[in-house]
Amino acid sequence: MKAVDYRNETFDQVKGRMDSTRKEIWAKMQEAARAMTTREIADFTGIDLLTVRPRITELCQIGFVEVEGNPGREGKYRAVSEWVALRKFEKEVRIAREPQMELPL
Repeated sequence: MKAVDYRNETFDQVKGRMDSTRKEIWAKMQEAARAMTTREIADFTGIDLLTVRPRITELCQIGFVEVEGNPGREGKYRAVSEWVALRKFEKEVRIAREPQMELPL
């Protein structure tokens, strides 16, 4: 999955990337209403850990999951609401569409 192109994509296109497995994991994480490691997510959802890990990365990339924790340690992941994901998307769009200043050579 490519990174989100905030200049050209709509939120509906980004949201459309939530295929059945991503959507299932995100929904279960919302149900849990707490931050969890990928292993805890796998146990909670009943989905294999090797399937969960890349889906969590993808959900983070499209803004539906946030990571908590210290760098260098195992992160804990929390699902955010669709509304929060939309607000984050809108913020990134504003940043991406701002004119870029050219640095002098």
